[in-house]
Amino acid sequence: MTNSFIFDTGGLIVIQYPNKSLMIRKEQVKTIDIIDELTVRLDIGEGPLKNIYVRHPLGSPPNGQTAEEIVDVLIQCMAANAAQSTCCEDSLAVLNSILQKTSFIQTYVSTKPVLQLTEEPTLIDESNPNVIYKGWHNGNGVRTNAEWAIQRITRSNDLIASEWAGGGKQFIHIWDERSTVLFNAIQYGFGE
Repeated sequence: MTNSFIFDTGGLIVIQYPNKSLMIRKEQVKTIDIIDELTVRLDIGEGPLKNIYVRHPLGSPPNGQTAEEIVDVLIQCMAANAAQSTCCEDSLAVLNSILQKTSFIQTYVSTKPVLQLTEEPTLIDESNPNVIYKGWHNGNGVRTNAEWAIQRITRSNDLIASEWAGGGKQFIHIWDERSTVLFNAIQYGFGE
């Protein structure tokens, strides 16, 4: 795994992987152990299933080419305090990256209206006994406008499946095109 690093941000240790970040509060770490020549364990004292395992190589030196180097970097991070970070100079860049990702999520959520489950559907199509469409709108309720969240419930023998247009509950579909829309189970997460 390349382009991965360990950073000290004061109260946190951040393990930055290419597509994600893992933030660990220093106070959570009880011990740091070498499991084998490839693996380091951070014991956070909450049972064996709650441990964090880090495998090398994590990145370029001093960020861990061997398990011993990873332990050295982690110990430096644990010893550093918020006023004097000796683990890595790029910790501010990591925090800015995390802030950008958080801002993206906030923007994504605020610009994609999501259906509230407590609301009743505006329209229900039961013309086919094995397929039911339910529609909620966030505008004027015009069936030809892209303002609908559409649920499809299908029955095949004893199996009932609930899917949403586009895999989510966004108000971006046209009710009159419900039979041609791609339906999927709800997709959790965010894409860029």
